[in-house]
Amino acid sequence: MLPVRRPARLGWDSPDLALASEPGRWERLMAQAQAGDRAAYATLLTELLPVLRGLAGTTEAAEREARVQAMLRVIHALRHVYDPARPLLPWVAGIGRRCAMERPGGLAARFRRRG
Repeated sequence: MLPVRRPARLGWDSPDLALASEPGRWERLMAQAQAGDRAAYATLLTELLPVLRGLAGTTEAAEREARVQAMLRVIHALRHVYDPARPLLPWVAGIGRRCAMERPGGLAARFRRRG
């Protein structure tokens, strides 16, 4: 199978993503997190940070980190709807794109009000 070339603007070429080279690793971690495994959840979120920073789409560190925090809040709020039989990265990327388009705190704030 040929390697897939992914856009650098999304942070896909980060050396930190070598952890995800094991097929299905993030999907397994999310399934374990959904079952209540806190260590798996912490590992997953830590490994996703380079991807989220890439999705944040800004060069200003403070704004980028605010967007990353918003993405983490939305991932946390929606983790129960993720289907472990499907790839995790497109699900995360969809959340990241949506959060990057919102004004700071917009999407994450809506989920905080519901919860």
